[in-house]
Amino acid sequence: MDKLEMKNIISEIENCILKVFNLACEMMVFDFGEYIIHSQCLTRIIKNNDILFTTLDYQQWDGEESKNNDEWFFKEMYGNEIVGGRVLSVEINPLNDLKIVMDNGISIEMYVSNGYNHYDYEAEQWRLMQKNPDVHIVVNSKSIEKQTDIDD
Repeated sequence: MDKLEMKNIISEIENCILKVFNLACEMMVFDFGEYIIHSQCLTRIIKNNDILFTTLDYQQWDGEESKNNDEWFFKEMYGNEIVGGRVLSVEINPLNDLKIVMDNGISIEMYVSNGYNHYDYEAEQWRLMQKNPDVHIVVNSKSIEKQTDIDD
């Protein structure tokens, strides 16, 4: 998949409203209705030039209960401020980092957080899923791939 096609697809979330925001371990899940983004890379939630929390906050946990960490704590604290924002702009840079700016003062930044691993050629960073038709755009460490006809 080339960069122009990727930019055209990702720009389709402009004007969409963030309906649901959730966490699954270190992954952040952003549901914009017809589009969902799963972020497995370093992701930051920013409001008015202040970092509210990041995926790295998951590392601050009690080692027993998966929700007893700073990531979940801040998600519960700021979740209502994040959900409901309308996407004003979406930018993807040459390294495939993604920035989403919403009208509620929230920005979501996703950074490709590793190169090629010594044990694996690519590592998934973030994924844009379109519900109908079922298309996934998978951003890996160094490449982007388009998957269609995804099996559940």
